[in-house]
Amino acid sequence: MDFSRKDGRYGASMVLAIATLTILPAIAPSANAQERCQRTEGYTLCFDRDWLRYYTQPQTTLDWQTYLRTRIPPDASDYYPEIDRIYRELLERAATDRELERWAHAILAGLSLTELRRTLVQGEEVEARINGVYQAILGRDVDEGGLQTWRRKLAEGSSIADIYEEVSSSEEALQRRQDSP
Repeated sequence: MDFSRKDGRYGASMVLAIATLTILPAIAPSANAQERCQRTEGYTLCFDRDWLRYYTQPQTTLDWQTYLRTRIPPDASDYYPEIDRIYRELLERAATDRELERWAHAILAGLSLTELRRTLVQGEEVEARINGVYQAILGRDVDEGGLQTWRRKLAEGSSIADIYEEVSSSEEALQRRQDSP
């Protein structure tokens, strides 16, 4: 069977097929060859399906954490500890199972942990926590300016405990303690 065109040249697909069949056995390890593995004290990582990509890029240093992170799809439960930590910092309570599930799926869909934190900070429960700090220390509700300041600080990484400390050491709190009998 003649695959050449009338002008005597082979089609591009035929050339590609011949090149693949000729080159692949030369660069691919034989079936009995030892797998290419990275060994450390704690683990051994061997290439499987993606071996060719890394065999053909020997000058590149492989970042193992990135390789593993991109090869193993994240599970919703992978985000539970971070979500729970944010809840404890902002609301001084653990996230419920429903909240963990809801936010983890939102993160899998593209929401960042920073966006999660900002969303929670704008909620009524955080406002109630901030107001509770003011009631406990200053004996009054938080004003709008104070609420916005604390929400901004919480969004930037502060916790309710940090707010408690700052309000406790404020000039108003010190004055209130001095005026109390």
